[in-house]
Order: sequence, then structure tokens, then C-alpha cells
Amino acid sequence: MQDPSDIPSSAEKLQRVQARQGVEALVDVAAVLREPGGCDWDREQTLQSMQPHLLEEAHELIHAINSGDIENFREELGDMLFLIIFFGRLAQEKGWFDLAESAQATVDKLIFRHPHVFGDLKIEGASGVLANWEKLKEKEKNKSSDDSVDGVFRSDFGKGTSFLPGLHRAEKLQKKAALKGFDWQSVREVRSKLDEELAELDELLAKSPGPESIENSAIQERIQDELGDVLFTVVNLARHLQIPSELAMHHACEKFTARFRGMEELAGGDLEGKSLEELEALYLEAKSRLQG
Repeated sequence: MQDPSDIPSSAEKLQRVQARQGVEALVDVAAVLREPGGCDWDREQTLQSMQPHLLEEAHELIHAINSGDIENFREELGDMLFLIIFFGRLAQEKGWFDLAESAQATVDKLIFRHPHVFGDLKIEGASGVLANWEKLKEKEKNKSSDDSVDGVFRSDFGKGTSFLPGLHRAEKLQKKAALKGFDWQSVREVRSKLDEELAELDELLAKSPGPESIENSAIQERIQDELGDVLFTVVNLARHLQIPSELAMHHACEKFTARFRGMEELAGGDLEGKSLEELEALYLEAKSRLQG
């Protein structure tokens, strides 16, 4: 246990942090918070306990970007940067690596994956860059692992995507398959596939015992399967239209939120007891006001 007399005073901690600026100061803040005499809460945190905070900050950063609020964007970007530094500090304390090593590894990787910038390779267009990027990732992977067991190839397609939100994961898988040549050739083809999937879903719904019984019916699993196919195809359609599906869904949620708030405000905050027809009228009026 450290001698309390060896722990820096608050003034000394502040002086240490303020002696540097920007990213270097953030590194010192993380160190001071984690060291003896630092913050009890920060000293208790682990790589596992900090994961929810990382996700929360990522979503707050995305919201700040989409809102167009530059000041909020600046603040949230700083919060995210601090969390990255904090995770680096935790890794350093375990003796795994420090932040400089992590950063240098990324520098080396980016140089390797941009031979058209840092080397003599000639590549035309963003699509060519992306295709070459994936080839280089495969090359890196083959250096560090063996995909065969007893001489039999084992595909790792989709590896490292299970943690992603559903829409994002679907889009990433589709892009990876497309780089292998497995893709629809046009928007029209994808749109036709969506009609096909919707028809299959409608066929199952027609056989269901009714909305109140679907959850416990024998075909619930099949309905879920078909609904998943519909959503997967919608993501594919968005990809071919060059619209990020996650962004499109976020925009739809923001739009619905604004309209529903408008409904509540038109009703004076009281929607209970109103008929569906009355609610629909309020919704349309709120929609009209927002568009106007």
C-alpha cells in the first residue's frame, strides 16, 4: 500500500495536467484519475465495465454529428477521445501495450493498406480502393492465422460482425459478399426481391390465427424468419441506393419523434382516451405543421 505522503496533492495533480495541452493533457488526466489518490470511481473501472460507456458516447457523438450542432460535436468528439485514451490506460496497466504502441500499429496498418498513396500501386476510383483494401486485409489475416483444419478450408465469413446492430451487420455482410462477386446487378432486381419476400411473409400471415395469437402460434418462428428476410432485403435495397440503412432508420425515428411530440403538444399533453381517428387527425396535423 502506498504511503499517503507519497500521493500528490490536488494542486500538484492540477499543475501536472495543466502543464500540457490537448491530447497530451487528456493522457495525463486519465493517469491521474487511475493512480493512487485519484478518483475512486475511475479506479474501480475495468475494460468490461467501461464498455457501456463507450457505446453510449459513440451514439451521443453520432447524434451530435447528425444534429449539425458543431459545438456539441466538438464536445462529444473530445469525450470519445478521452474514453479511447482511458481504455489505452487500462491496457497499459495490465502490461499489454501502451497507447503509443496501439497508435503506431494503426499507422503501419494504414500505410500497408494504402499502397496507392504511400507506394507505386495505381488504383482507379473509390470502388477499386475498397476492393484492394479487402484483399490486403485477407493477406494480413492469412499471415496471422490458418483457415484450414486437416487440409480442409474453413470459411470465416462474417467473423467479427455478431456484435454489430442488425441493420449495420446486414449491410457489412452484403458488402463483403459483393466484393466476392455475389451481389444483385441493379436496384430493380433488389426491389423485385423485396416484393418476393413480402409475398412470402403475407402468405404466412394469412395462415396465422390472428394478431392476438401470433406470439404463441406454431408459425411464429417462420414469421420471424420471413420478416428477417424482408428486413435484410430492405438493407440491400438501401445499399444499392447508396443510403446507409442505419442512417435512414435514424432519420425515420427522428421524424416520427418530432411528429409525435407535435401530436402531444396539439392535444395539450393529453392523448389518453382519444379514439384512433382523433389520434390520426392529430398526427396528420402535426405532420403538416412540420412540413409547413
